[in-house]
Amino acid sequence: MKLLKRIAIWIAISLTIQSLGLLYLDKKIFVNTTTFKAVKVEEEPKNKDIEITLPEGKDLRVSFDGKFISYLDNGKVNLINTKTGEAINIENEADSEVSNYEWLSDRNRMLLVEKKKQSSTKSKLTIYYYDANKKEKGKMEELDNVAESAKVDKIKAAILTNVTYIKVNEKGVKSSIYRIDINHKITQPNLMSSAVSNMDVIPHEDSLVYEDSISRSIYSTEPKKKLAFNDKVTLLNIDSEDIVYVGSISGDKISKITYGLLKEETNKWKTVTLKEPTDKKDIHVNRKSEILINDNLNGIVSNLTTSKETSYKGNFLFMYDTGVASVSQGKLIKTEFNK
Repeated sequence: MKLLKRIAIWIAISLTIQSLGLLYLDKKIFVNTTTFKAVKVEEEPKNKDIEITLPEGKDLRVSFDGKFISYLDNGKVNLINTKTGEAINIENEADSEVSNYEWLSDRNRMLLVEKKKQSSTKSKLTIYYYDANKKEKGKMEELDNVAESAKVDKIKAAILTNVTYIKVNEKGVKSSIYRIDINHKITQPNLMSSAVSNMDVIPHEDSLVYEDSISRSIYSTEPKKKLAFNDKVTLLNIDSEDIVYVGSISGDKISKITYGLLKEETNKWKTVTLKEPTDKKDIHVNRKSEILINDNLNGIVSNLTTSKETSYKGNFLFMYDTGVASVSQGKLIKTEFNK
């Protein structure tokens, strides 16, 4: 009994010493130790675009990320900031009007061409850039003594090579293509057709791909050749990876899409057969090299590459990098693509 009593006493003494030691450490040694507190982290809601009323009867266009919508009005380019609703008017040079303009594919910047009459038969075309984020306009180059009746039909820029191509339509089906390089030197490339209907540029190379409006043949400038296809085709797009997309024509619609690089033989290009013939205007290729098809009747955009579908309300307007824009009761609706 004495032994058990002695053991119990020593256990009590040991526990007392340990408790005092822990109390000392807590009060003296660990006094500056950080105390952690659980805090619930809530994701901040994204800033929603404000309600935008769109102008009626205008050819609306969109910047690459959907931030700006643009349209021509009385020979001037007008912008709407879809985030803030701010209206921006780009001022022209005196006695000039905008013949055409084009948004760049990877930034909120556009190229625009103003036309100014020089005489009863001649006009001057001046190429500008406009940075929508900075609200900055700058002159690039001039084309003098073009026909007074000339109209700028297309503007295509290869951003990485700093080369711009301007397609100017004259009388009939004849068109002139002007090339402007990084040094602002203007030349006219030697093409295999004088009746160009559509054109696009290879981003990483100084090469123009263009379509003959009569034969429907497709050519490139570098290498200079005619692209061989068994079907009657039309140029659809060129993506950021230099891939050229052409559509096989069935009636007045596209039934098949063939795509590949210029350096490859076209019989080695990949092919996608569409479920049903589709209008050319409803076929889009994004910067991720994904093919998207718009079904305006059902309000659905189908991504043929990822098999994802995105439903939208109202009438389709256009696609941008991350979504689709539509209009309902005069109001702009932006719908993000399903991921």
